[in-house]
Amino acid sequence: MKTGICNLCLKKKPLLSKSHIFPNFLIKDIVNEKNQVMMMNVEDLKSKKVQSNYWESNILCENCDNKIISKLERYFEINLYSNVIDLLKDEIPPLEGFKPLRVQANFNRIKLFFLSILWRCSIINRRNFPKIELGPHQETFRKIIFENQIISQRKYPFIIFTFINKNSYADMEKYATIHTSPKHVKDENGHRYRYLFPGFSVEIYISDHNLPKFIDGFIDSEEEVLIGIINEEDLKKYINRALGGKVF
Repeated sequence: MKTGICNLCLKKKPLLSKSHIFPNFLIKDIVNEKNQVMMMNVEDLKSKKVQSNYWESNILCENCDNKIISKLERYFEINLYSNVIDLLKDEIPPLEGFKPLRVQANFNRIKLFFLSILWRCSIINRRNFPKIELGPHQETFRKIIFENQIISQRKYPFIIFTFINKNSYADMEKYATIHTSPKHVKDENGHRYRYLFPGFSVEIYISDHNLPKFIDGFIDSEEEVLIGIINEEDLKKYINRALGGKVF
């Protein structure tokens, strides 16, 4: 192992040769026979095949990667990602307008998982991946993640939607396999990053100034995460708008 400064704890330690940027469980179902996944660059809407074990070298020590980051990943996988998929298999919400799915999970811990994705994307240096520029938020994210801070629901809030719906999954399969790099968005609905991963879209707000009114509907409980379900009629329009171009 190479010795250097860990980006998370800021201590001089042996650094891992491979630290995942995205956890494998997010992309395991969309890899091909060569263990590659199509990764869409939201800046030019072009897709490239990259190894599914998408990683960066010498950015984290073993403790920060395997304990702090991995703990956030496991919580998200068990309590939200896998849970939502199981819930939608058993209970199919009506496909009429906005119908939130309520999932029992700690809002702050799910938030920290998403912040960790953005933070990791901001410290990598790969040619086939657009680096995120978080500015002063990069250090704030680092402290929040490293110290496992409990922060206000209105500080770096997020909203999450799912494309998964058993009633129309066959027609929606191509949408449910999208995986993009996080994209910076700044408009009348706030300053945020939008990240699409298989079956889901999340928007993480960087500034708590002028948050849109509708966000209050997503942050009404500390032990519950509300997930919007996008109906089939609106799905194509949403994804094209989310990616900033005509994709479907």
